[in-house]
Amino acid sequence: MFLVIFSPSLYGQVVYEKEGNIFIKLADGKERQLTYEDCNYQPQISPDAKQIMYIKHTKECPFTENDPWFPADFDEIWSMNIDGSGNKCIIKNNYVLGQDMQYYLGSFGSLTFSPDGKYIYFLCQNCAVDAILYRANSDGSDIDRLTNAHQLDVIGGHPEDEYYGYLVAGMRKSSGAEPIKWTTVLMDSDGKEIKEINDLDKFWTQHKKIIENK
Repeated sequence: MFLVIFSPSLYGQVVYEKEGNIFIKLADGKERQLTYEDCNYQPQISPDAKQIMYIKHTKECPFTENDPWFPADFDEIWSMNIDGSGNKCIIKNNYVLGQDMQYYLGSFGSLTFSPDGKYIYFLCQNCAVDAILYRANSDGSDIDRLTNAHQLDVIGGHPEDEYYGYLVAGMRKSSGAEPIKWTTVLMDSDGKEIKEINDLDKFWTQHKKIIENK
């Protein structure tokens, strides 16, 4: 049994991962395998259908005693053209022994584009209970640490939607002696919290996801 995760584009192409490799199904129904390394995951098509972004798992990260922070995996974010050419690493793993694990980059997830294709968003899991939400330019430059989060969706749909390009993130909140609160929040594209979302199903009936990351 293997896991297949699909990422469709508005131009009819679909990219998906199967057994650690990236495949594309073109609008005419033809399928093509793009990678052969058995370690590539979560492919995403850019909104203009010219670029594919994906996560490459390179190796397990060594044990660290820097509790509660820990490195999970040696991952990298890679980019290639829609035909599989121009394959290159755009965000590297930054692990070094003894570093402050709050700023660890390398165990990536929930990779997705902004609806205009200018940015990519991703989570980095470096803590047992949470992850950090990052934003970078689509070429991997200018990586910005936005906030803690453990789940991410981006709002696409129509540009006239008041929340077009905004983020919906699962988040852990704590304040003083109060119990930890797990909630879902709406953020702008810079990671600034707008409001909590109390009825997520109702929210998604009014606003469309650009991609659903699982």
